[in-house]
Amino acid sequence: MKGSRLIKVLSSLNRKEMTQFLEFSSASYSGASPAAFKLLRYLESCYPAFSEDQISKETVFKSLYPKTKFKKQRILSLSSDLMSCLRDFLSLLEAQQESTAAQLRFLRQLRKRQLSGSHEIAVKQLQKQFSNEKYLAVRTALDKYLLQQELMAQYISEDRRNIDDRLQKISDTLDEFYLSRKMALAVEMKGFERFFGLQFDYGLLPQVQLYVKEHFSDLKVLRINQLQMLCLEQESDASHYYEMRALMDEMAEKLENPIRRMQYRFAQNYCIRKINAGDLDFLRESFDIYKKLLDTNLIFEEGVLAPSDYKNIISASLRLGETSWALDFIESYKEKLPKSSRANTYRLNLAHYYFQTNDHHAASGLLKDAEFTNVFEVIQAKYILLKISFEAGDFELFEFQLIAFNRYVSRNKELGSSIKQSISNFIRAAKRLARFKRKQFVMTKAEMELERSKLKAYFESLNPLTNPQWLMAKLTDA
Repeated sequence: MKGSRLIKVLSSLNRKEMTQFLEFSSASYSGASPAAFKLLRYLESCYPAFSEDQISKETVFKSLYPKTKFKKQRILSLSSDLMSCLRDFLSLLEAQQESTAAQLRFLRQLRKRQLSGSHEIAVKQLQKQFSNEKYLAVRTALDKYLLQQELMAQYISEDRRNIDDRLQKISDTLDEFYLSRKMALAVEMKGFERFFGLQFDYGLLPQVQLYVKEHFSDLKVLRINQLQMLCLEQESDASHYYEMRALMDEMAEKLENPIRRMQYRFAQNYCIRKINAGDLDFLRESFDIYKKLLDTNLIFEEGVLAPSDYKNIISASLRLGETSWALDFIESYKEKLPKSSRANTYRLNLAHYYFQTNDHHAASGLLKDAEFTNVFEVIQAKYILLKISFEAGDFELFEFQLIAFNRYVSRNKELGSSIKQSISNFIRAAKRLARFKRKQFVMTKAEMELERSKLKAYFESLNPLTNPQWLMAKLTDA
């Protein structure tokens, strides 16, 4: 059963969900047979490991029917019954996340039962909720449209004649839903075009943008979508970004956390692109966004901090000279990291801190005995050790490390071609930088300036290139 769909879905449940599923399956309304529930109780005892020796069909059958000869079909039938029950449980979990959908279903039941008074009260409650609650822009637009459809059905059932206003509201809310979804989807498509080289047909987008500008200019969520598009299309014009950031902060308390998180992620990625293009003013902006995400807890997914965010926050704070803040963050937030990668992520980023604060001995000590399994952690560790060797003047070790680094990257199948190219360019640049450092003691001042100028031009010609700021800094120091 190890590779079965049932085990895969059960493995995705956390402990709280598994307990809830047990309670759900034991209830008469769940539809689970006593035998299927007995199977679940056994599988729950094997959770979360679900080792092969515990859940083979023969082992499971023997546990359920110790005195009966093994019958494969019976196990398959029980598994199918339990999977149906699990499907209903997960559907219920999803429904609990969408309270408006349940309220709309309640309205439909009131209408069918001809309880017009109760229907009217429930409608007013839902309308008040739309005006007061935090909302997920596209979801709310759809819910408003569905509510207007329900009201139209109620009008018809009561044989009301004045329905022109109701039809108009249905049309207006449908427009709002379509425009919200179209604009949000267009931003996603533009992002994929930029970063993955894909091509899309945007259909009615130009007309939609014009219509939004003329008729929905006061709808700030749509304006944010417009500005996101402009940030992607006209990246050099930072005014679009700053207007977007101001609107994001203004709308923060009116939006659900998933939308807020997506918007700040978009802003963060814009900052990273600007930093990589050499605009270091956005380093402070990026750091401020990270602080906001931390202060509002938006950065956490179910209480867990992604290793990439942990790393990026530390890198930004160190580059800004916020060393005390960085060390406090490293120690304070390490327990928020995923347990599976916590030790290595903590060790690697503490080593980065020591390197940036010139305690090279402590940094190399943390890295030399470490066994990193994540390819990006391996690469980050190699960069730190390379820089330590260079700054110590051990160019023989430095060049040996470059050869080993190049071999590792070229043989790795997890890395994309763009990342491989950027690292390859760094290795070429670093080799020439090391040769220059070795020769500088036998060069005249004029020869050094000429060679430095050539190397600067060479570094600038390499695209893509990782660690360009470090290379330029070491070239200037030489």
